[in-house]
Amino acid sequence: MEFSPSCLPSLSYLNIRGNPLEQNSVSDLLDLLRRFPCLRSLEVDIPGPLGGSAIEILESLPNISEINGISASKILESGKHVIDSVLLPRLPEWNPDEPIHDRIISAMWLYLMTYRLADEEKLDETSV
Repeated sequence: MEFSPSCLPSLSYLNIRGNPLEQNSVSDLLDLLRRFPCLRSLEVDIPGPLGGSAIEILESLPNISEINGISASKILESGKHVIDSVLLPRLPEWNPDEPIHDRIISAMWLYLMTYRLADEEKLDETSV
């Protein structure tokens, strides 16, 4: 079965998270998605196959009302470029034998490594 608007005319939700889609250019993917008349909700990696910004994706696909579970109006109001609703909180596991300062440093390190806002090239971990 081919992935096209003629085969799936009533497609309203599409999840392309984790799909590299490297064989297609960003403009080709956006052109294809624009042709789905009912597509309103999108789950996508940001940055990813559709670009590096949620705002750019919304501007390119005006029919989309929700990206990664967050409404388009909230994304545009807040100016968020990267959104990810799939991140679940990771809480530190406490060991009662550890001193309090070790617990705090471990919790800070876990937070830093879980929710880092930069990739490996941009984050200098030597000072941490």
